[in-house]
Amino acid sequence: MIKYDTKQQLPLFFVELEPNSNNKEIYKTRFLNTDISFEPSRKKRDIPQSMRCQAYGHTRNYCNRNPACVKCAGKHLTYNRSLEGKLGNAKCFNCQSNHPASYKGCIVRKQLQQKLYPPLKQRNVNNYTINTTQNVNSDLNNNNYLINSPQNLNSDLNNNNSNKQCNTSNENYTDALLSETKSLLSSQNNNTYNEISEIKQLLIQSAKSLELIRNMLIEQNKLFQQQIEQINAMIQLLTNVIANNNNKNG
Repeated sequence: MIKYDTKQQLPLFFVELEPNSNNKEIYKTRFLNTDISFEPSRKKRDIPQSMRCQAYGHTRNYCNRNPACVKCAGKHLTYNRSLEGKLGNAKCFNCQSNHPASYKGCIVRKQLQQKLYPPLKQRNVNNYTINTTQNVNSDLNNNNYLINSPQNLNSDLNNNNSNKQCNTSNENYTDALLSETKSLLSSQNNNTYNEISEIKQLLIQSAKSLELIRNMLIEQNKLFQQQIEQINAMIQLLTNVIANNNNKNG
């Protein structure tokens, strides 16, 4: 592979393999004790644009639409543009702004880019919002069913002139709501207790690890002190030997 601007040879090579079950073994390749890194080919995130109709999503080789000029948005091919028109102001075919249709900062192109390749954080937020909205809608539907059911019961019981049964159904409905609320609260409390117990276990393990590290540091400090004492003793011996030699020579 070569660099696109300087045409300089790069230490990169494009390898194309036929589909096989052991293709992933190429990532473990070593040559003469040299590490060779392999990476899968990266997909281009650029949006294709037809140089015939200036629309996005296809190229001119597969374009059968009416032509449009990249400079003035006129209904003609770009190379058929007159000399007088080449000196005029630019106009985008897609957004009608004052720039050529091939401008990378076109608002239409940016919107397509964000729609096709959204940032990772935005994708996670969108997925969370969709899931949350679906859960809320399902809860609202369930609540509407629960609310509508006693109303239907009341209407039927009123038609049958049975007020006592209506009161009983309302009481049963209230009891059902209370029991459901209690069950939800108990499940939430259980989940909270489990999370607290897990955090407690993690803290206990961290404390044990810190205690082990502290003991290791204490032992290393003792070893260093012993080594320092040995070095001081050796220095003292060497000093005495040198002093004795000086006395003999004197």
